Amino acid sequence: MDKKQIQTLSGIEITVPTEKRLYINGNFVETEETFSTNSLSTGDRLADVSIATDRHVGEAVNAAARACEVWSVLPPLERRHHLGAFADELEAHGRALTRLDVADNGTSFERLRTNMSTAADLVKYFSRLIPELKGQTIPTGEGKIDFAKREPHGVIEEIIPFILRGSLQRSMDTFVKTNPAAPLRLSD
Repeated sequence: MDKKQIQTLSGIEITVPTEKRLYINGNFVETEETFSTNSLSTGDRLADVSIATDRHVGEAVNAAARACEVWSVLPPLERRHHLGAFADELEAHGRALTRLDVADNGTSFERLRTNMSTAADLVKYFSRLIPELKGQTIPTGEGKIDFAKREPHGVIEEIIPFILRGSLQRSMDTFVKTNPAAPLRLSD
């Protein structure tokens, strides 16, 4: 992972971690083509970012589907534990993630400084709701009953313009496509 020193519009010097490789199935993957991304506030070049081919996208979707199979059989309290650990990581690395956001999408540090703690709070909130995702019984006639069970359903794709709002609370694996003008959002 590279590091880039930049100056924000407000004159604050920040160091930003950048990663040009794709992250698929727990591994960084090199690609043949990249594109340059620039700070939306200053126009300075931040990094070169990999361009995913159809093959890369297919590998990522398949990896997410396999992860969903594992995730869906985890007991609800274990899923809650993993989401809580993720929230703890957001809090622990909140300042670095905020610096990355400032460089990538041009918003002021002051405006974004509470985003990571809010994101961590939301992940914790929704993780605590997991035990409340109960099934339903539905009477369907004399001596008959149907049962509906709520469980992780599958992989979804989200296109994120600038703000990360996820499906973690819905217990789905997510395939993410960021805005090409601000692709570093998920690189840290």
